[in-house]
Amino acid sequence: MRNKMMRAALCAALTVLALTCVAFAATDGYTADRSGTVDYNANTGKYTASYGSAEAGQEVVLLVVSGTESSYAISEKTIMYIDQKTVAGDGSVSFEFIPKSTPDSLVLLGVAGASEPVLLGTVVGQGVTVSGTVKYQGTYSTATVALKNKSTGEVLYETATDKSGAYTFNSVAVGEYNLYITKQSYLTYTKAIMVDDECVLPTVDISKLAGDIVVNGKINTTDLSYLIRNFNGIDEISDLNGSGKVNSADLSALLGSFNASNYVG
Repeated sequence: MRNKMMRAALCAALTVLALTCVAFAATDGYTADRSGTVDYNANTGKYTASYGSAEAGQEVVLLVVSGTESSYAISEKTIMYIDQKTVAGDGSVSFEFIPKSTPDSLVLLGVAGASEPVLLGTVVGQGVTVSGTVKYQGTYSTATVALKNKSTGEVLYETATDKSGAYTFNSVAVGEYNLYITKQSYLTYTKAIMVDDECVLPTVDISKLAGDIVVNGKINTTDLSYLIRNFNGIDEISDLNGSGKVNSADLSALLGSFNASNYVG
């Protein structure tokens, strides 16, 4: 309840901010100082924000919010950390914190009665974790998963699912991407996503993408003919379910996807 009240009060007070531009002083590749200091301890994973020019006895609130000075908004989703303290007798105050994730963030100190917060410094984004699973006909499937630049199509992050269909990307920069999933003899799956915090993406079912054997972006009679020629034989390309043999299950999978095209969502 205390944190909710603090968030509500601070969000209302900081809706519009006009922070004066001053050159940053980089400290360790993880933080940059401004009107105060922000340091990172790689051994503990903790940050320390300090300020030495407050009024003794004042109540102050530390707010770590994702974004940059030129582009950010304060909301429940963008708040990475929040806490409240009383300023010491010498006018100093210090907070030790671990944010819930580490995108580029501003470290702000809200002072009661002040129209603007004090920008103590910034947290340099170390990226966030993005994970998910891929499945096929109720079971999990191996596949290649990539995050592509939404504008250029460049592959920025790429990995393979494990045997349980799970994949994980670490240290992903905040931004917009296309999630891109490929598997041999399957149509491709492309989905636009926004990464702004740690996230677990919805499970992707590629059952209706099985059968693009000749890799032309559509499942049609050419794919069907190829599979039939190898029916009851051993052919890796036609073995859609990975059973080791081309059989009725593979034929059923292809017919279930017949006339489908590469998925873009």
